[in-house]
Amino acid sequence: MMSTTSASTANTAPLLSLKGVTSYYGRIQALHGIDLDVYAGQLVALVGANGAGKTTLLRAISGVQPHGGRVDFLQQDMGRFAPSARVRAGLSQVPEGRQVFAPMTVEDNLRLGGFTRDKEECAHSLAQMYQLFPILQDKRHLPAGTLSGGQQQMLAMARALMAKPKLLLLDEPSMGLAPLMVREIFQLIQQLRDQGMTILVVEQNARAALSIANWGYVMELGQLVMSGSGEQILNNDKIKKAYLGM
Repeated sequence: MMSTTSASTANTAPLLSLKGVTSYYGRIQALHGIDLDVYAGQLVALVGANGAGKTTLLRAISGVQPHGGRVDFLQQDMGRFAPSARVRAGLSQVPEGRQVFAPMTVEDNLRLGGFTRDKEECAHSLAQMYQLFPILQDKRHLPAGTLSGGQQQMLAMARALMAKPKLLLLDEPSMGLAPLMVREIFQLIQQLRDQGMTILVVEQNARAALSIANWGYVMELGQLVMSGSGEQILNNDKIKKAYLGM
């Protein structure tokens, strides 16, 4: 059921390219030969049910999950790159569940995100984050654990952006958030894309993710079962019923 339509622009190499990516938890195979491309400037959505393997794939891209196959970023094989080296190369992930450092202040959380950059660059990025997320500036001296769920998601996104990534990986950004906050978070994601950020977002809320995506992939049981524009996937009745719960 994979689409043959290409997400690429003519004669352009993908920013991120996965070829035959596999991963195991013990003897259980979680990923079965994943081929996936993300092109510069795109917002790409990876959707599917809980347990489909979406988070495992992001972790493989980030280097925190062992994998087979090939992960190319900026036409470099990431196979020998440790997670910290992948951050320096331009990959930055916002983890599932936000995982902010609760006892530390909001500002110290952000400064940790800029660990790969010098003091002057970090200060410049901090000012940019406060412009993009004004609520974080208001609460910059408070412990991160005192923020609401939505504010913590903003903090996790801002912390990842402090590294000036070329590709932002978002893992379930709407998880546990109220509907109004989900809309706000997806508006922020779309705003980042419109400003030129390349984004790969993993999301159970398929309608929200695909409605703003340039390109989408549907995953089931560690395999990709369809790719196409967000609109194509949203309008496919068979896919909506079988895989998206819509």
